[in-house]
Amino acid sequence: MQSVLIIQATLILLSTIGFVFYQGEAALTPALYGGAIALVSTLLLKSRGAQVEEIAKTNPQQSLYHLYGVIVLRFVLVLGGLGFGLGYLKFPVTPLLVTFMVAQVAYMLAGSRQAAR
Repeated sequence: MQSVLIIQATLILLSTIGFVFYQGEAALTPALYGGAIALVSTLLLKSRGAQVEEIAKTNPQQSLYHLYGVIVLRFVLVLGGLGFGLGYLKFPVTPLLVTFMVAQVAYMLAGSRQAAR
């Protein structure tokens, strides 16, 4: 999971640099904010995933409920974070969402690569 975080952070920085280069300094904060949402989401899944594994050893059904709770929490975190950034902070849409999506695609690709091993 640590390699996923490194890949995500690298792509977030590259995406942010690209946005700053093409759109100026106004794109810096929204791009970093979008990437931060993706990183926090991944960290949440990593920390809670370890808890789910421990619970599964003693009670598999309870671990499934806990996993569903983690998924709902992650969903709320992402939607709330994006809504706060776009609605309240009035960040530009493109740098925020594109950087978030780049980080999420990196998470999906790295996860599928690890699953193939």
